Amino acid sequence: MRFDAWKCATTIAIVACLSGCGERPEAVGVSPPLAAPVAEVGATPGLPATPAAGTTTAATATATATVWFVPAALEDCAPPQVGTIHWNASKSSAESVDVKIVREDGGENLFASNGPVGSQVTEPWLRAGLLVIVRDQATGVELGRNTVAGKPCSR
Repeated sequence: MRFDAWKCATTIAIVACLSGCGERPEAVGVSPPLAAPVAEVGATPGLPATPAAGTTTAATATATATVWFVPAALEDCAPPQVGTIHWNASKSSAESVDVKIVREDGGENLFASNGPVGSQVTEPWLRAGLLVIVRDQATGVELGRNTVAGKPCSR
């Protein structure tokens, strides 16, 4: 995998600018994803409270949760793979959250139930265009969302 300094520097600059004015990055386009397994997870010790530089984050103007992925982007032509989904809803009043994967038919599958900050490794179904939503477990209210970014194929 090639390190792209320009993309990394641009991402850091955007995050720095937006964090200074209190604005959040806008959500990227929505594509229908694959179905996901159901999993219960516990708190993740040592989880970063915010995404690392070079990762993709998104939120709507009213969102109180951030969702990001490792790897941050997947090649559009790549088969589904293993990755990690991270979320941080610590700015919400939610005591626990449900992390949902949106299916091709628009329905949602439960991926994880956890405290407001956590992460979980996926099975090999993570792909570009996959939409992940974080909901308050008690109310079902959406707290944030993000779509796995795609990048051009290197083949």
